Amino acid sequence: MTRWASSNNATAAAQTAVAMVTLCELDFSDQTLYLNDSLATLITGGHTYFGVGDYAGLDLVEESTETIAKTITLSLTGVPGNLLTEAMTQNYQGRQVVISIGIVNVNTLAFIDTPEIIWEGRMDYMTVEIGQGSTSIQLRCENRLNREPLVSRMTDVDQQLAFPGDTFFDLVWMIPLASAGWGATTIQYPANVPPSGRGVTGGGPDPRRGPIKP
Repeated sequence: MTRWASSNNATAAAQTAVAMVTLCELDFSDQTLYLNDSLATLITGGHTYFGVGDYAGLDLVEESTETIAKTITLSLTGVPGNLLTEAMTQNYQGRQVVISIGIVNVNTLAFIDTPEIIWEGRMDYMTVEIGQGSTSIQLRCENRLNREPLVSRMTDVDQQLAFPGDTFFDLVWMIPLASAGWGATTIQYPANVPPSGRGVTGGGPDPRRGPIKP
């Protein structure tokens, strides 16, 4: 089974020797940068992708069984001072990033077939590291579908979100020494005090439910 959408790319990827390149499209406010991780200048889709070779770095695009959009970090080393200033003054946050992979014919430098997109997102923030004789830029990018995994807790609040009016969990706080996990903090109700806004008249058990058994 192949993950390639193109049969031409799939056939080429199955060969013993493969010249695979990663393409990066960065939509800055004044211009869009087209880069690739080889040493050659490559053309596809009407755009010229300049080779940056080992000066560029890219986090691996991770796969997960959870429906969580992964972030990536792009890096560029050996940046000249004038380009560093220009990069830091760019309007880039929230602008598009597209990462693709393609297979190249090493003799003609032409792509076997159209490169395929493996990641899309938005530029988030940029950090700079300046050392003796070298400067590097890291660009953090968020996936366009970035969100936290859906988590549900056995609380009245979550139950109301899922089933408005359902009172299944509204008396959880009355269980002696009940504890409820919230992030890294454990909240306990040893005094059987109702949560704010969930009090019962007279402070005692709900007469509709009868006495609470220990």
